[in-house]
Amino acid sequence: MAMFPGAHNFGISHSNSIVRETHYHTEDIQMEIQPPGYIRGMTNCPRSTLAFTGRNEISESLEKFFLKTTFPTKQKVFLLYGLGGVGKTQTALEFKQRLSLKKRLTKIYFSKANTEQSIQASYFVIVIDNGIVQAQDWHAGIHWLHSNEESWFIIMDNADDPKIHLAKYLPSCGHGNIIITSRNPDLQDVAAQSLEVQNMVPTEGIQLLSEKAVGGPLTADQEKKVAQIAKKQRKRLSTYLERLQNLRKQILQKEIPQSSDGYPLSIYATSKLSWDELDSSPII
Repeated sequence: MAMFPGAHNFGISHSNSIVRETHYHTEDIQMEIQPPGYIRGMTNCPRSTLAFTGRNEISESLEKFFLKTTFPTKQKVFLLYGLGGVGKTQTALEFKQRLSLKKRLTKIYFSKANTEQSIQASYFVIVIDNGIVQAQDWHAGIHWLHSNEESWFIIMDNADDPKIHLAKYLPSCGHGNIIITSRNPDLQDVAAQSLEVQNMVPTEGIQLLSEKAVGGPLTADQEKKVAQIAKKQRKRLSTYLERLQNLRKQILQKEIPQSSDGYPLSIYATSKLSWDELDSSPII
């Protein structure tokens, strides 16, 4: 009898990062319970954006924690917290790629942790990925991670809801690697170490601008102009809300046809204000 009925394309790579993939025919998997939100392959870990820039200090902290800090019998859980949109998820994904080049990772998973439903569905996928075709529910996924003393890696993304008791979804074992991204700093209680992700520092912003806008390093004159624009924009930010409110009033006075895409006027106003600012800015 085969160890994994219905499995095919099973392989083990001999590189530093070992990620095993097992594929199953869905008709061969007889599951009594499929949790709501279950989608096959939903835990596949995406790559970070090609435009990822900077965050060197955060990457160094993550590398020190996961590669250089020794916890003989303790799971490694790191929390990246901060405001929405500052780059927590992209930082975690970028570090995952770097870590996989330096450390032997047996499994890599990505879990959308914004709802309990999504977390449970993710663990159900882990059940299937590891050939546990007789599992009763999503708890089997946690059990598999708990019982397999391997160097698996999970990103639990957007765990923002304070009503979710996230600790119960972390395997209670002394192995494995987990990065949690969240806007909730209170999750520091479930992590061995944490770090706040803030806005990019000016040097990183200039680096990103140079790579995406001019296709290479900025000249000294261009860097000077960038600094002047940034200084000017900081002054404008102080009056942004007032100007936005005035613009919304102007838009409401116009006869605008009903939008087919459902965008509210508030979004149109913020977009228009941004484009107006770009139009009035000098070209570098």
